[in-house]
Amino acid sequence: MNTATVKNQLIEKINTLSAEQLQLVANLVSQFEEDFNSEKMTEKEEKAMAKWEYLLNKNQEINNNDPLSNEEIKLIRRLLSHQGKNLPLDLPQDNFFIADDFNAPLPDDIINLFYS
Repeated sequence: MNTATVKNQLIEKINTLSAEQLQLVANLVSQFEEDFNSEKMTEKEEKAMAKWEYLLNKNQEINNNDPLSNEEIKLIRRLLSHQGKNLPLDLPQDNFFIADDFNAPLPDDIINLFYS
């Protein structure tokens, strides 16, 4: 069957559907498009996922030679969420800092809380 014939058959069937049935068909088409498009990754997505897989395989949080950019983290989060997999953390740079005394010993009252 050629494309024009299939389109004509679909149009004939669509013209007979109720509003509720049309909405169901529209939802199915949207889901199909989403599933179809999610299977094809762009070059940027493929590169970001390769970097993510490298980190997972090496059990690393960061690769100092080729760190993930914020854009790559967003791509990975979107792709993994569609696949129902664990997401990398997204830490906004302006809301996250490490204090200068990060490695300093904890105060005694804090240490005592661990043992109480």
